[in-house]
Amino acid sequence: MSKKKKRPQKNTSRQSEAGTPAAPLASDSKAALSKAQIAKPSNLFTQYFSFALLLVIIILVGIVFYEVMANFLVPLFLAAIMVVVFRPWYDWIRKQIPGRDSIAALLTSLSVLLIVLVPLGTLLTLAAVECQQVLRQVNSAKVISSAGQVRSKLGLDLPPAVRAIESEIQFLGDNNPNDQANQNLHRVGLYEIKSAAADLASVWDLPKVESGVAPTPAGDLEDDADSTTLATSTPWQEFNQSLAELAELQTKSFSEPEMSDAESKVDREVGTRQPRFANLHEYKLELGDLAVSFDKLKADKLGGKPMAWVASALNPTAEQSEAYLQQVTSYLRDSLFSIGGRGLTVSVLLLASTVVMVVAFYFFLLDGRSMLDAFKGLSPIDDDHEQELVDEFARVSRAVVMATLLSALAQGLLAGVGFYFAGLDSIFLLTVLSAVLAMVPFVGAAAVWVPCALYLYFVDNDLTTALVLAVYGAGVISMADNVIKPIVLHGQSNLHPLFAFLSVFGGVTALGPIGILIGPMVVAFLQTLLKILRREVNEMGLTPD
Repeated sequence: MSKKKKRPQKNTSRQSEAGTPAAPLASDSKAALSKAQIAKPSNLFTQYFSFALLLVIIILVGIVFYEVMANFLVPLFLAAIMVVVFRPWYDWIRKQIPGRDSIAALLTSLSVLLIVLVPLGTLLTLAAVECQQVLRQVNSAKVISSAGQVRSKLGLDLPPAVRAIESEIQFLGDNNPNDQANQNLHRVGLYEIKSAAADLASVWDLPKVESGVAPTPAGDLEDDADSTTLATSTPWQEFNQSLAELAELQTKSFSEPEMSDAESKVDREVGTRQPRFANLHEYKLELGDLAVSFDKLKADKLGGKPMAWVASALNPTAEQSEAYLQQVTSYLRDSLFSIGGRGLTVSVLLLASTVVMVVAFYFFLLDGRSMLDAFKGLSPIDDDHEQELVDEFARVSRAVVMATLLSALAQGLLAGVGFYFAGLDSIFLLTVLSAVLAMVPFVGAAAVWVPCALYLYFVDNDLTTALVLAVYGAGVISMADNVIKPIVLHGQSNLHPLFAFLSVFGGVTALGPIGILIGPMVVAFLQTLLKILRREVNEMGLTPD
């Protein structure tokens, strides 16, 4: 204290002796302050520049890291989910052999591989083999015949004459009758329509008509509309009337007047000769009326326009059926169950992904907690929020994965038993499809057993087996979901059913089959983040100024 007091006295004495104030000291302090102010922005600029450069480098390295790890994100994610699901198993094994965590992790990984992954892979392989066999055995004639049986039982089978009339009307509308060759085709087409109309009258029990509408030889088409006996049914009457008028117009327009050589020469020189078919516009109008009247006839006989549209959609032509079937089988062979080189590539990738998942599962069990602590140290998020997200991941994983997979497994096995006793083929394929679709909310295994029951009734004509399978599917297979999920969840899942449904479909669309699991988790994480954000906002608002 004495030193601090003496220094100001010396300074004041010097000032008094000099007779002037301590201006040099003030100038020195100002200079030092100005130097500090100049150095401080320089240091801040260096810090900001270094931080920005570091951030850019991290982003670039992160992009490269993502490119390197992109193919392994799904196996790593599945391994993390498996750690959450099988962690109690690992803890139990570790208690049996204390101090040997690596051996416990190895035993857990091997047991999961042998008990879960190997049977699952075997089942998927058998299902893929059966699918290939089904695709190879697809016979277009058999499929078309089976579709015809279904239509007949539903009362939606159209007589061949309907397609014949529609095809000929379309043909006449697409071909210009000005050409002489096309005129002959139009004559034949009209004859085919008359023949098909006569067949249709016998099938639908319609009143017969006279020779003006009934089939006549192509060379005997005369104007006999006056002799036509029109039916009492209005649509049938309109169709016959349009057909008779079209025949009359065709007979008049297609017969060219004979011209002498001199008239023909003058006509060619002057260029006043009329087109070969002068009534083309009227002819097309009559064709349109014929098509409209036939549509009315179909609607009248099939129970209305909606039923007529459904019947037309379910009764494609042979060419259309072949084309549709070829497209479906080609898509399945090329996209889902390809063979050859692509199939080998897919098998190798699946095997590599499985190896990565098992290895990651082992290390996540062994060093998962230390990895998580290291990530927490690098993350700028508050530790409490990080722990809440980790807890939410564990909770949602157990809730979604355990409930979804156990319910799907139970429904798939129950469905497989039902399909076996129902005498259906491709049991493994149907079982896998039932288990996979059982993971989709509001769809479930019913998307498989319902078509199977319909197949037994409509194609195999086995009403008893179809009814038994339907009752078993509704009362046992689909009800398993309502029993298993409540037992596993115990109120743990706060996800609304609508969000669960949309998250599953959105996840599958964006990420493929793995989206069935990832979709609900993403929605659950978003809910957790929004809760954290809301809590932070409330705390900021409650903090006093």
